Amino acid sequence: MKPSINPTRAALLKYDIRALAVIADKLKALGADIWAWENIGDPIKQGHVVPDWIKQILQKVAADNANWGYSPTEGLLATREFIAKEANDSGLPLDKNDIVFTSGLGHGINTLYQVTAGSGCRAIQPAPAYPAHSSSEAFFAGQPPIFYRCDPRDNWQPDLNDLEKKLRTHPEIGFILMILPNNPASVCYSDEILRGAAGLARKYGLGIISDETYLKLVYKNQKQTSLAKIMAQGEPFPLIIMKSCSKDIPWPGGRAGWLEFYNLGHDQNFTEFEETIKQSLRVQVCSTTMVQAALPKIYGDPRYEAHLKKFIAKLEEQSAYISDELNSLPSISCVRGQAAFYLSAVFRENTLKPGQTLLIENPKVKAYIESLVKEPGLALDKRFALYLMAAKGIFLTPLSSFEGPLGFRVTTLKTSLAETKKVYGALKRAIAEYLGS
Repeated sequence: MKPSINPTRAALLKYDIRALAVIADKLKALGADIWAWENIGDPIKQGHVVPDWIKQILQKVAADNANWGYSPTEGLLATREFIAKEANDSGLPLDKNDIVFTSGLGHGINTLYQVTAGSGCRAIQPAPAYPAHSSSEAFFAGQPPIFYRCDPRDNWQPDLNDLEKKLRTHPEIGFILMILPNNPASVCYSDEILRGAAGLARKYGLGIISDETYLKLVYKNQKQTSLAKIMAQGEPFPLIIMKSCSKDIPWPGGRAGWLEFYNLGHDQNFTEFEETIKQSLRVQVCSTTMVQAALPKIYGDPRYEAHLKKFIAKLEEQSAYISDELNSLPSISCVRGQAAFYLSAVFRENTLKPGQTLLIENPKVKAYIESLVKEPGLALDKRFALYLMAAKGIFLTPLSSFEGPLGFRVTTLKTSLAETKKVYGALKRAIAEYLGS
């Protein structure tokens, strides 16, 4: 092959949530028992069952022959009208023509950053970061990501001073990314923080991208305000809201996400930017028609709220138990979750050290892991994750893979608390063993 891919650019594509699954599969082939998959936010894989009434809706949607064809590139009109009406009913000025569907939010993320990079515009990312955003943005820009810090000592809230410092030193930044509620920490951002971010967007003439995939999954007595509502309280600025049906129906295999564009009439550049996004998507024809057709019927069904409430209650029960268990370890700090289905645990300073191990009885598995941990510059939390997977069969994602401090992210998706107790009892023993080795 005469032309070769730019290896520097390719190295910017990092997604250990999936990449480490390749190692897990290799370990299984060598005889390891990987029995606790705490790495990925897939409710279906963890045993959550979609209610029969939702399946019956999809059966009716599938029976309509029209839903087997192409849809308009922007998305089905009836579905966009439904989304716009929900926004309008809550006081937000969203037009049906400013909603664009994509084949899963990952597709929307890639399309968005491909267009921004084409004009030399960068999007600053929160750290810890969600790698689908940070690695995609970096890949299309051909440069390492630009991050602003979120502080674990302050409930993982964005450090607005650090954000403004980066805005001053990186004039190429055109957008601020926010993830509400946060992934990987599953915390809500305060209105004060959101107003501060909006103020910076106005001050520096920037837009905000707000990934609100988990906005419906906020726990009881917690609050997460959409950035669209914060924006409406003052002078408008370019705003893109990103949403998906993957997590709150939940339907991760449906691959339907959408972008909502606000305030197009106030900025000609932003108006042209939206049109470029649409043109890029027209080349790819359309996103998944059948899922789009089902969404208004599911979200608009009177049974949906009760279903969602039950789902959230299970997530909150699991999250509270796991965070309490992790915080019982003197070596770990874990901010209690407020939404969604993740937790981020941080190892206290100087607890992780080179040379720490866990006993691996299978010689082939041991040889394979020892070859991996020799990688130069390997983060100490990733070393721990590799040994944990091989020795104890527990698969979680190191927090350094999210550009965070040394630690790990877990999911809170199990349907059985007894199973959760089994997993986290084993994890606590493994952490003590590893740190004491």
